[in-house]
Amino acid sequence: MTIRALTAALLLALSFASISTSPAIYAKEVERGPKLTFESLRVAKDDLPENVKEVEGLPTAARQPWAFFQTPRPAALGPKQLPDALKRLLEGLGESTRKASQSFQAEGGKAGSLMWFEYADGVPKFFEAWMKSYLYGDSGSPSARYPEFLYVSEKLVVLLSFPQGDPGGEWVRSHLRRFGIPAGRWSVERGKLIGTILAAQDADRPDDGLAALDARPDLEANSSFLAYLRGELGLQKSDYEVSEKGYRAALKLHKTRVSPLSEDLRWAALDGLGTSLVFRRKLTEAVKVLKKAIALGKRNGQENWSSGLYNLACAQALRRQFKKSHAALAAAITVDPKFKEMARSDSDLEAARKRPEFKELLE
Repeated sequence: MTIRALTAALLLALSFASISTSPAIYAKEVERGPKLTFESLRVAKDDLPENVKEVEGLPTAARQPWAFFQTPRPAALGPKQLPDALKRLLEGLGESTRKASQSFQAEGGKAGSLMWFEYADGVPKFFEAWMKSYLYGDSGSPSARYPEFLYVSEKLVVLLSFPQGDPGGEWVRSHLRRFGIPAGRWSVERGKLIGTILAAQDADRPDDGLAALDARPDLEANSSFLAYLRGELGLQKSDYEVSEKGYRAALKLHKTRVSPLSEDLRWAALDGLGTSLVFRRKLTEAVKVLKKAIALGKRNGQENWSSGLYNLACAQALRRQFKKSHAALAAAITVDPKFKEMARSDSDLEAARKRPEFKELLE
């Protein structure tokens, strides 16, 4: 059976969106929050806590988001002298059809801004990649110097600019989470814990990573990313009870909007849960979960989404649903031929390989 895992570099880049702590002010967490629309993002005055106020102007932690709001056309933000090919690319990123902003400041904090943009015909194809480069430079992810949070949906772009860990910014993040936006909480200690876990993963020492998690249950309790990492560590050490528990917790926190996952991590958690369930022979649920993972991964263009097809074939073969297993395995091999060689020796497919249609497929 194949096991899918995101690379450590990708995990580190995504971790900022799922870091969590317990500051004094948060919007109320909700299981079914409002629908994300251009209009609904605006914070009503009555929704603000006593220690957060709306302020004038457009204060930002770095200059880039301020400049983008003033002129939300990538072609106008670059150097005047550009190669023609790059000029055409930037022109293709277009301009939003409408934009809005609100600025806030919490007691003891600095002012910052929430900005959002609507693209009536859909956010241009390469916009998110360009925007990350524009905001964060070569690192491609937030930092203390460039702490902005970026979220891109089908038609909306949300940009939050507050100093890292600012209490006002933390409250606005909680406002965004009500819409299912993965605007995680931030803390230094959570970042250090994530670094420890990723180092343990990279060194193939999953027990060290699990021990670090077990030592800080308070940090894991409302962080879908840390719960997801528990799932990854369990999978790495072939402890499928641990991996199932971690992935389930991550997906529950996502569903309740306490700590929404990015689409990449939601796919990875579904795929990991499905894999764990196959190993634990919870096959009926495994089939359902893997089908969800396959649909999400294919739609989002995940690099390894076809591993779900292979695991689905294994689950269905174990259930003796050979026709369905054959279809899933054939689809997996079509996407990635490596699955043919794997299937020739996988014990989960032992009974299936005795059938003529599988023999022909695996020739």
